[in-house]
Amino acid sequence: MTKDKMYGFPISSVFFQIFGFIFLLLILFLTFILDSLIGSSIVFFFILIFWYIFVFHFKQRFSTLRNKILQSMISLADLNGSEKILDLGTGAGYVAIGFSKVVNSGLVVGVDKFDQTTSILGSNFFEELKINFFGNSLNQAKKNAYIEKQSNQIMFVKSDLKHFFPFSDESFHVILSSQFLYCIPTKKRDRVLAEINRVLKPEGKLIFFESKKYVNWDIAHVEQYFNKLNYETKIHSIYYMNNKCIFYGYKKNS
Repeated sequence: MTKDKMYGFPISSVFFQIFGFIFLLLILFLTFILDSLIGSSIVFFFILIFWYIFVFHFKQRFSTLRNKILQSMISLADLNGSEKILDLGTGAGYVAIGFSKVVNSGLVVGVDKFDQTTSILGSNFFEELKINFFGNSLNQAKKNAYIEKQSNQIMFVKSDLKHFFPFSDESFHVILSSQFLYCIPTKKRDRVLAEINRVLKPEGKLIFFESKKYVNWDIAHVEQYFNKLNYETKIHSIYYMNNKCIFYGYKKNS
């Protein structure tokens, strides 16, 4: 087991660091072309410091915002500590492990389709980029749970949720999502939503942190879907993240 937990950062941060490094090399090359060793050294030094500080503060800010979102989700769940909770697309387990800390006699189940690091030369470059650079796999989630001493409160299951949910009807009190649903292809989205409804207990809760709109994704579709099933729903805007929201759904006991 690794000594340090690792939950990763957005893909955008990796691209920023890569292009930032290329930019630094370009500046350094140009200053050498101008035949000014002292000038190039000064320029390189200050740009490197600026780049490092920017990246560092980005990571700090991202960690702070992620924790605020997690706490908001936990608050909306209003747990008593005995719930059985499902986390969809758990990745490195940040949300699942966070919820496991407030579930004393219950259980959190984190599901993802990746359980090991795969070759970067595989069929889906961006999915494998997330795994290789960020450790967004069940292997890393298990390590993080061990490090955070939550292994007894959490279970990880490998499954491609676009195809099926490997759980019986009405299995969970709460179902979570953190930037998972918008990744589901449009043609399969209603099937996934139907599975969510199937495995959620009556009087169960849905808490999804998602983008409001993204390409062909619109959170309003999720709201409309569950409203038709007689859920009580509400979309909570996040003032510090304009295009993000937390969707809350309550399954009435019919």
